[in-house]
Amino acid sequence: MTYTIKYSTSSKIDIKTSITYINNILQNPFAGNRLRIEVQATVRNLKEYPYKHPIITDLLLTSYKIRFVQIKNYLLFYTVTEEIKTIYIVRFLYSRRNWQRILKSYVQYDEYLSKNTAYYVHENQEEYGLPTLDGWGVFLLSIPIHLFIIILILTADDVFPPFTIIQIPLNSFLNAISKLSFR
Repeated sequence: MTYTIKYSTSSKIDIKTSITYINNILQNPFAGNRLRIEVQATVRNLKEYPYKHPIITDLLLTSYKIRFVQIKNYLLFYTVTEEIKTIYIVRFLYSRRNWQRILKSYVQYDEYLSKNTAYYVHENQEEYGLPTLDGWGVFLLSIPIHLFIIILILTADDVFPPFTIIQIPLNSFLNAISKLSFR
């Protein structure tokens, strides 16, 4: 079964910028053209075999089911949405850049990834042993994890004994900040 390919705006810019850099800055149009051809061939191959390449092993990025394939010195990141038979090209980054940091900051703002990841978690909650998401569960899913942790820490009491240990330094930190005076 063949899949539809969708490119994020950032991935289009990444590919174009990389090829332009090779053509103009490195002054090697032959290598730039070769990279363009390889990207096109790889994307064509993804249509037939979308699950051929591994999922990123980073804890946060794994939840988005982002896969990657190496093309020369670059990494092409993509996701597969089985329900709608779509491959979404997320980014195309130079492999020696801090691509994990770039992807982590990017996935928070990508509308397609946010929508489809929430759908994936909701549809496969039994597989992961998650409780049914209704009302508060859907609300909590939409809160970024760092805000959720802060809420848990600030509301810690006898119900969450492990968090009381964290709450003590946080309370003293907040008290110290409140005593500061800025001139």
